Parts: sequence; structure tokens; C-alpha cells
Amino acid sequence: RALNTPTSTVFALFSSHYLGKASSIIQENIQKNVSVETVAAEIGITENYLYKIFKSVLKCSPKEYILSARLDYASKMLLMTEYSIKDIAFHMEFSSSNHFSAAFKKHYGLSPKEFRKHAQVPKVNKIEKI
Repeated sequence: RALNTPTSTVFALFSSHYLGKASSIIQENIQKNVSVETVAAEIGITENYLYKIFKSVLKCSPKEYILSARLDYASKMLLMTEYSIKDIAFHMEFSSSNHFSAAFKKHYGLSPKEFRKHAQVPKVNKIEKI
């Protein structure tokens, strides 16, 4: 069992604080391809320190977390709207619908089309914050 040293306690407190800020920034910019550099700069820490916090606490890199959050939002758009996959990819600022589809399939194990096909959720015709 690890000792609860003052250094580890301080790291845990800062980690929680910075993760909360990072998560807020990512959610506020969810429809944009926000960079790790931008998130770190807005918080006021280095990219390396942000990476250390994410790996230590969440067991993933900030870049992986950002992509996962964006794909989660896109999955909600697939379920709740009738927008085309291409339109969702464009709206979420993926470089192409092919890039979006490949990332989505890697993350969910289904293509966006398969994901939508298997869902039975009423859809809306307007893109708003979901």
C-alpha cells in the first residue's frame, strides 16, 4: 500500500483541480478539435504536467480523453438527430467523414451507420448542446 505522503497528497489535490478545469474546457469546446496545448495553456500548466495528471488519474492521455469525449458527443448526435454522418463529422470538426468513421469504429466497435441503425431513439432536427 502506498504511503500518503505530503507530496502525493498535494499532487492528488492539484490533479483533481486541474482535471476539473480540463474537463470543463473540453466540454465547452466539445464540437471543436481542441488541442492538448490549448487545454494546458488555458489551465496554466505545461502539456507534460497535464499528461502526467491524466495518465496518473484517468489512465489515458489528454488526447485520448478529448477524442473519447468528442466521440461520446457525436454518438448522442447520431442517436438524437437525423443529420448525416458527414454533417456530424463536419460539425464535430473531424478532418473528414472517413476519419470520423474510423475513429468512431475503433472506439465503439461499430461504424456510425451501424451504431445508429441499432438504436431506437426519437430524433430531433436541430443541433443544440446535447
